[in-house]
Amino acid sequence: MSSSSSSAYWEGIFLNIDINSIHQKLKDMDANNTYKMGLYRLQYFYLPQIDETKYLELESSPDKKVFMRLMLKMENKKNDMMDQQMKVEDFDQAKVMLKTTGFIPYHYREFNQEKWLYKNDVIITYNKYPGIEPFLQVIITKKQNVDSLLKKLELRPTQVLHQNVDKFYADIFNKSEKSIREINEITFQNIFDLIKKMSGKDMTKQQVTKQIRRRRTKTGKLLINQ
Repeated sequence: MSSSSSSAYWEGIFLNIDINSIHQKLKDMDANNTYKMGLYRLQYFYLPQIDETKYLELESSPDKKVFMRLMLKMENKKNDMMDQQMKVEDFDQAKVMLKTTGFIPYHYREFNQEKWLYKNDVIITYNKYPGIEPFLQVIITKKQNVDSLLKKLELRPTQVLHQNVDKFYADIFNKSEKSIREINEITFQNIFDLIKKMSGKDMTKQQVTKQIRRRRTKTGKLLINQ
């Protein structure tokens, strides 16, 4: 899901977060911590007959629940997708089955995330992606509640980013957003080797970190984890 403030819901990303302070505020608000911090795995597939308006997404969450989603691009709508999903038993077995039946894997990524739910219409996640500074994502289904919610969390509206993770990686790799999902996989294990490969230079991990630290978001906050 891409970050947006123009659709029926409001969604934004905040960097430079004091997560301990956020945790305390969420507890004071009686928000429900629905998922503790844990690993998510995502594998994207093209259908056997490649059609960029349709793709299949396989997702494994920290509680070992695995969902398979068929994403269909809505006609005459640039960014809106309709999804149909079903629960499956095992991520790796489902991946093998899909490949065997002709589905084409084209991008894998993983990340750690914790999730909070507030009053059934606010989803708050704290996210750690390979190479990206941890960020808070807020999704509010009722736009009229945005100002009061941000005030409770002491988040400044002027610091919100309306963008998706692919945009962060586009900044890091100095590539277009569209090309990010052409990368075979982005993992915690391969991120520094991937950055070295994209740069075309033979660098140490420390040199990679130093180079990427120069690339910043428009808020001036560093993108790369140390």
